[in-house]
Amino acid sequence: MKGKLKHGDQARIAEITGFTHDYVKKVMQGIRHNKKILEVAEQMVAIREQLSQENNRQEVL
Repeated sequence: MKGKLKHGDQARIAEITGFTHDYVKKVMQGIRHNKKILEVAEQMVAIREQLSQENNRQEVL
């Protein structure tokens, strides 16, 4: 999961979840555990991948 996050994603996840950026970073590193943070990160990656696929389809057309 960590490798799929882009610059600024951890800060955005912190804003969405209400946790500090440092805490989010520790969850992403596996030092801490937080299901809500991981779910938000997964949703961000899924949305980004979906948008990327849609853009790729438009380029082919």
